[in-house]
Amino acid sequence: MSTTERFWLCYCFLVSLVALGADGGGAENHLPVRFVCLHLVVAALQVVPFVVQRRYGDTFARGARTVLALIGLPVVFSALCWILPDAHPEPYHLAWYRLDLQWFGGDVTASLRRHTPDLVCLLLQLLYASFYLLPIAASLLCLRERGPAAFDRALAIVVGGFLASYLGYLWFPTLGPKDVLPIELPPTYELAHAVRQFLDEAEANPWDCFPSGHTMMSLVSVVLVHRSGSRYLLPFAVVAALIVFSTVVLRYHWPIDVVAGMVAVPLWMRACDRLLDRDGTASA
Repeated sequence: MSTTERFWLCYCFLVSLVALGADGGGAENHLPVRFVCLHLVVAALQVVPFVVQRRYGDTFARGARTVLALIGLPVVFSALCWILPDAHPEPYHLAWYRLDLQWFGGDVTASLRRHTPDLVCLLLQLLYASFYLLPIAASLLCLRERGPAAFDRALAIVVGGFLASYLGYLWFPTLGPKDVLPIELPPTYELAHAVRQFLDEAEANPWDCFPSGHTMMSLVSVVLVHRSGSRYLLPFAVVAALIVFSTVVLRYHWPIDVVAGMVAVPLWMRACDRLLDRDGTASA
């Protein structure tokens, strides 16, 4: 069983434990049994790459892990709506807003938005919506530049990084400033509003701010591309920086969410490398 499967199993165990231990305060939308059943299915599916590897070899097992990641990550993220925020006694967005007031003297996200041209906001909104493509592209670049071993390592880091950020959402349920202190956005660009509305309607779990997964996984993608030695490092770094900037300008995240996402990157990379080395994963 690879490190990727271990990440999945650990995540499913931990979140199921939390779901069964939290009473939810009697909230109608608190559905711990449904939540746990889903994660039991996700955990059981982790046997698929092992079986595929035994029967068809490493290449097909690699494909199975990738498919499970592409489908499983958005599924388990959305499933958090069945226990959040009722699994935790305190929503954190008010605490983060107080920090904004102490550090900046006001809501810095609103100030940035008012001083950012509408065309720039349109471009940032499109980049924000395409965020999931960045870690996918980074993993594929590792495969192209360094081969299957680098891809396996990158896939484990990406999958584990997403799951680690989801644990942050579980422990620190937080709404973004766009939900807590909404400001009117000028309807100059209908496309930006359409994308924003689609994301709001498609997002089953809005308690997903701390840490900023967009920040953490965008920067993790840059590190992976750097390790691969790809000539596309500079474009990746620019796109990642713009995505991080977009999370604040578009009011999806509080500044502390972004800071936490940045701090998490070196800690996660170091911890993940040690786990991968211990499990005998080939060096990239």
